[in-house]
Amino acid sequence: LEPPGSIGHGFGYAADIDGNYVIIGGPYENDAGGNQSGIAYIFDTTTGGLLYTLDNPNAYSTSASDYFGFSVAISGNTVVVGAYLEDDATLSNSGKAYVYDITTFPTTPSTITSATYVLDNPHAIGGVSDKWFSASIAISNNIIAIMTDNRPLYVYDITTFPTTPSTITSATYVLDIPFIPVGATDFFKQGVAIDGDYIIIGNYEDDTDGTNSGKAYIYDITTFPTSPSTITSTTYVLDNPNAYGTSASDYFGYSVAIDGNTAIVGAYGEGDASGEFNSGKAYVYDITTFPASPATITSATYVLDHPNKWGAYGSGPGTSENMYFGAKVTIDNNNIVVGADGSYHSQALLYFYNIESISESSINQAIFNPVIEEAETVIESSLGGFLAETNITEIISLLDAQINQV
Repeated sequence: LEPPGSIGHGFGYAADIDGNYVIIGGPYENDAGGNQSGIAYIFDTTTGGLLYTLDNPNAYSTSASDYFGFSVAISGNTVVVGAYLEDDATLSNSGKAYVYDITTFPTTPSTITSATYVLDNPHAIGGVSDKWFSASIAISNNIIAIMTDNRPLYVYDITTFPTTPSTITSATYVLDIPFIPVGATDFFKQGVAIDGDYIIIGNYEDDTDGTNSGKAYIYDITTFPTSPSTITSTTYVLDNPNAYGTSASDYFGYSVAIDGNTAIVGAYGEGDASGEFNSGKAYVYDITTFPASPATITSATYVLDHPNKWGAYGSGPGTSENMYFGAKVTIDNNNIVVGADGSYHSQALLYFYNIESISESSINQAIFNPVIEEAETVIESSLGGFLAETNITEIISLLDAQINQV
């Protein structure tokens, strides 16, 4: 897909796919009102044609540096676009998110200048925290999750929205970080994903097991109250499986993904057995094996180790150091993709796994030492490590990349 706008506007910084639509953000696009106002594009996945251009709905005179398109998500006919640095009445970089109903769009390619719903930062205007609302977003069916740079994650149920275009100023649920007292410096960071009844959130700055060791949290939406509430406890806490004495700076939870009953958490800073720093790992969990009641999970079903055993893509012969395997993760059905943001010719590497083949070919190894060291396919791409949480087949068809069997 070629960028329709100007070169260097960040086309592809964020993207997501569902069904026949792919949405791609260009947060650095300039408009008549200023630089980095931002833009987003919706393409037809079957033809590759541009269907709709989503212009930043914020008034041109105030839209500079909004970064509209910094985060995007799509589910069915609902699109969400984040403008995480848009100002509110009194607070700079408060952030907003815009929700669109594609069924209301013209039937011919068009530029869309207004959203169906505007999600305003629920934090009190003039507050000093919880800025960057929409820095990360996720959507599944009627549930939208939006992160800030601070404690809460805001969850919206679209079915509760007015039937007419509106500005939404409060969330259905506010998910506060569990077990961390107010004033602490550990917050939800970076990763959020939704599928079905589960929300998974990463907190790579958690210091419980060492500085930036990290944790992840899984919430079962079906356990939430029926009325708007603040949720202060989680269904499952995924503790960093790495040994406590060596888990500092693993950044477990930097990336997360979930599909059905399978969750994945990336730990891009974890070293490998040979002592290489920042080699990275990804941990795969089967939620059906978890206890029925809330629990802390200390081990994963599978550990995906960096597949580069001989240093072919590393920073030196025989090393996977600084490859940051696990910086991005995604899953669809039984297919897993793990991104390594390392510095092999300034390119990213995408490793493809199939859960069924892992189970069949490595079941004995998985029982005693569940470390999977070989990926089925690696894609060498120049996408900077970007992965959409979306259909893997569609990712492959969209990547301009060379596929090499590992």
